[in-house]
Amino acid sequence: MTHTAAQPVPSATLILARDGADGLEVLLLQRHAASRGMGGMFVFPGGVLEPADGGSAITKFCSGPDDQACSTPFGQTSGGLAYRVAALRECFEEAGVLLSRVRSGELNLLDAASAARIAGYRDDLNAGSLQFAEFCRKERLVLPLDQLYDVSHWITPVAATRRFSTRFFAARMPAGQQVTHDGNEVTAQRWITPAAALAEYGRGDLPLMFPTIHHLRAISRHPVCDSWFAELGQQQQITTILPRRLQTPKGARVVLPGEPDYDENQADAEHYG
Repeated sequence: MTHTAAQPVPSATLILARDGADGLEVLLLQRHAASRGMGGMFVFPGGVLEPADGGSAITKFCSGPDDQACSTPFGQTSGGLAYRVAALRECFEEAGVLLSRVRSGELNLLDAASAARIAGYRDDLNAGSLQFAEFCRKERLVLPLDQLYDVSHWITPVAATRRFSTRFFAARMPAGQQVTHDGNEVTAQRWITPAAALAEYGRGDLPLMFPTIHHLRAISRHPVCDSWFAELGQQQQITTILPRRLQTPKGARVVLPGEPDYDENQADAEHYG
């Protein structure tokens, strides 16, 4: 029987980073154990694009690169702005962290009173009773798309039942804000250095998906945020990564484009994780 691949669902992920006492740290959120996908796993904030993420209503509240400029690094001519909006929206909904500017142009650092007021919108956004554009209008916010760095583009392997086409972005944690996981989709939060996260994963103490592991390994080469962001800023084109799973006498292993045996493993019979 011929396998018909599921269509990948567009999604966006935001890697939040900050400089801590031990160097560059990233934010990991633990998905609820009963989640349909990635239950119990520690992941970066993110989720599926919504139709309004690229609509005209939200576009008027965006500053920085336009849709074409957001699309070009991924080899597209349009649609890229929606991914950046989705990354910002999901980060606020899941982690309570809002990257925004006020109308006067400066980054919105949010004093305690403003943070408390804005946090009240999260339930409505998560419930779908409030649109992100309406939230921006009410609070006179501008979404700073120029504060996001393009990181990577991953597509779930062909044989998976649920597939995602995920664009990963990075941003610096806004000063003065606190992470507050939503307690619904997300049940725990960790600020952790990539090296420590990988060490915990190696001991079996931190459940991670393969793309998360891959990104942590890449980030671990950088001691501070400025170093990593400088490298990201030099990227002109983002290569799409479609992992495959290769069966060997010692078990299964994930194969990435450009690695030995990748082209010979086109059957792609299993999902990675």
